[in-house]
Amino acid sequence: GTTITVTAVGATTYVWATGQTTNAITVTPLINTTYYATGTNAAGCSATDSLVIILDPVPSITITNASNSICAGSSITLTANGGNSYTWNGGQTTAAITVTPANSTTYTVTGTNSFNCSATASRTITVNPIPNVAIESSSPAVCLGGSIDLSGTGAANYSWNTGATTAVITVSPTAATTYTVTGTTAAGCSSQASRLVNVQAAPQIVFSEFPAGFCLNSSSFQLDASPLGGIFSGPGISGDLFIPANAGEGTHEITYLLDDGVCAVDSSFELLVEECVSVDALSSVEEVKIYPNPASDWLHIDGLKNEVEISILNLQGQIVDRLKFQDSATKINIGNYASGVYFLQWQSEEGMQSRKFIIEH
Repeated sequence: GTTITVTAVGATTYVWATGQTTNAITVTPLINTTYYATGTNAAGCSATDSLVIILDPVPSITITNASNSICAGSSITLTANGGNSYTWNGGQTTAAITVTPANSTTYTVTGTNSFNCSATASRTITVNPIPNVAIESSSPAVCLGGSIDLSGTGAANYSWNTGATTAVITVSPTAATTYTVTGTTAAGCSSQASRLVNVQAAPQIVFSEFPAGFCLNSSSFQLDASPLGGIFSGPGISGDLFIPANAGEGTHEITYLLDDGVCAVDSSFELLVEECVSVDALSSVEEVKIYPNPASDWLHIDGLKNEVEISILNLQGQIVDRLKFQDSATKINIGNYASGVYFLQWQSEEGMQSRKFIIEH
């Protein structure tokens, strides 16, 4: 492939075997070739001479490497073969070079053999990006005994430190735990991400004290619970108020739901609403006597007529007990009643009758 000029000397005119008639010819032999020239002087005498052109071999230069692509930030070794000495386009003069390209790059090497003949070879190294792997979750914490989904994003394939190989895993830690995922792209580049999942104990709901029952015409009652921030629900509930008239008669279940974004818990209790007898509307009967008043263990009643059923009401007008008596003089064991103000109520021929008494222990 190399061009050379062959020159004949010593005569006046020349004729080459190739047909040229100049004293110098330019040739590009592809194989070892003999060139003949016949020269003639002014006296017409001629002679022939020849020159053999021997071609030195051109080296076959190649570049070997493990792969034609790498991940960003990685290195790769390129090795030139087929020559005695080498010069890379980066200036290196060793057969092997190690490179860390930031972008896809073409590397070229010129190799020279012992005949000083040279050739070049090139290799393009493609640089693939590192994936931006992340872990997404609905919350940074999980309620003790509950579970949470963790989702790997930014890659094609995933491998978790739990052994799972899916993009989404469901975990139920009992203590604060760090989860790590390795994400790999289709080109084989990978990176990691970690997420700490804290474990939160479910809050314990505590209710403030409230009456076990209400009269239908009782005023609204403020309900309190801790921790704050929950929602009351049930019959007769308006915000954090219980309205007996709206609930109506009967036993009603009231629920308090607390959701702090991690744990959602609820607790319930029952409230009784009755149609109570208005104490102000009760009449008194002077001929019926009760004593002692206040009383602590036994309450004596004198003056009842015929068989009668007596109801015992508390100060709110709620019926706490019903008793039947046939004798005009009787007594009631009040030792198990709480201290407070009570009323006796019964139906007589004259209508509904009542007397107030006090229990003191």
